[in-house]
Amino acid sequence: YGGFQVNANQRSLQAVIELACYEAGMLNLLNFGYPFKYGWSTSARTDKGVHACAQVCSLKLEVLESDKEETMEGVRQRLEAQLPSDIRVLDVARTTRSFCAKTQRDRARYQYMIPSFLLH
Repeated sequence: YGGFQVNANQRSLQAVIELACYEAGMLNLLNFGYPFKYGWSTSARTDKGVHACAQVCSLKLEVLESDKEETMEGVRQRLEAQLPSDIRVLDVARTTRSFCAKTQRDRARYQYMIPSFLLH
């Protein structure tokens, strides 16, 4: 992937997740491709070649009238069914309308791995 954020002419995690949300019936066609319309936010940046383990995203998904009784685990499974095998959704949680993953996080942790042969 060419990073997390959508970049022209590069496959990105955000674009793949957005497509999966659309294909799972969680994004309206009128909102597809316009992240500001559904409140997309991530808790941290992830550049090309950097692992995105435990990245938190927030967005407003559509729940159809017939799906109101669906559990968050059901939403997670429906979304994950549309994702490629190298992307996993670990959890889905209902939040307040004003929740933003970027501004309401309480901490961020970055780990850098350096190959041992560089230390000799």
